[in-house]
Amino acid sequence: MKIAHTSDLHIDSQHKERWDALQIVLEKAKEENVDYLVIAGDLFDDVESASEYITKLRRYFSGLGFKVILIAGNHDYKSFEDERDLGDDVIVLSQKNPLYKDTSNGVSFFTVPYSQGVGNEYFYEQLAYISKNIESVSFNILVYHGDLDEVVKKVRYRKEITGGEGESAFSLSLRVLQKFPTVQLVLSGHYHTYGDPIPIDETGRFVVYSGAPVSITRGDLGPRYLVVYDVDRETKKVSLNKLPLGTLYFEKLEIYLSPTSAESIEDIVFSEIENSLKGDPGKILILELKGYINSKEQGINEVKLKEVVRKYSEEKWSGRVILQEDWFGVLDVAFLMDKPFSRSILEQIDRLDLQEEDKRILKEWFVSALSKVYSQKVKV
Repeated sequence: MKIAHTSDLHIDSQHKERWDALQIVLEKAKEENVDYLVIAGDLFDDVESASEYITKLRRYFSGLGFKVILIAGNHDYKSFEDERDLGDDVIVLSQKNPLYKDTSNGVSFFTVPYSQGVGNEYFYEQLAYISKNIESVSFNILVYHGDLDEVVKKVRYRKEITGGEGESAFSLSLRVLQKFPTVQLVLSGHYHTYGDPIPIDETGRFVVYSGAPVSITRGDLGPRYLVVYDVDRETKKVSLNKLPLGTLYFEKLEIYLSPTSAESIEDIVFSEIENSLKGDPGKILILELKGYINSKEQGINEVKLKEVVRKYSEEKWSGRVILQEDWFGVLDVAFLMDKPFSRSILEQIDRLDLQEEDKRILKEWFVSALSKVYSQKVKV
């Protein structure tokens, strides 16, 4: 049996790329001959989008050749309080119908519906209730949308995995899942970036966050995937594959400039950007320029460099390179490099018996330290 897994499409009226991602997910699922596609919450970005696009989605979710298991998330849960028709192939797991059994494939899908202001006691009660209605001989999958306590505690900066999502009031713990051995697999949503499977215990059970199939916020970094599971019905062993989708995603590109570089500063910046964009039409770069330049030696100052890069970003790389508010962090240190003390240190570094790369690093350390000292003096 094959199961595909995605989440967090956040469909709305403003972002065509999310509709494109849904189409690619469905096509990829067909190519893989899956039996099920699980969408683990936040199909819609809000209640209004759900009301507007449910009829359109019926065309997407009919005649697929496989079933779509769908749950609500924190963005669209109010849209699923009543029974909705999203297409002939869709099975919505909800408060009223939290369980779906497929006896022919020996699999059960169930959910603990999204709710606000609840704790682990709520999950325990819900899982205890559902466990009474599933057989231990079947392969039982919990479809979930929300935080995992252990991930929240481990990750210092949640944006590494959640993008723009804030901390959810809906959070499950591995300790609760460990009390329910009939739950073989947890297919989760809410985190926008794929993460390695999280073991529930030592029996081969795990939690997986698929990530969004397209970057929703600029914090959703890295290529997007469709996760596909091969499930052995007899042994209940699961193998996981990440399939690249080729959809839109954001990637940070930090270019660090050196005041001692003999190469043209413009050429350095342009070649780094071109090389990063090459062969990947789905990539959008969030550019940051840092480091130091020597305008007297390198022929370009801060103002000109900023102007040229901004112009190219708007014209040559329009839509492919993003300049955020604090993108330009370059300092011109020509005034420091001309000082006798600086020249003496740089000449001494050149005479050292070191590789050229090591010399370059030493020079950058020196210039960086000197500029910071000078900046402190100026502030005083």
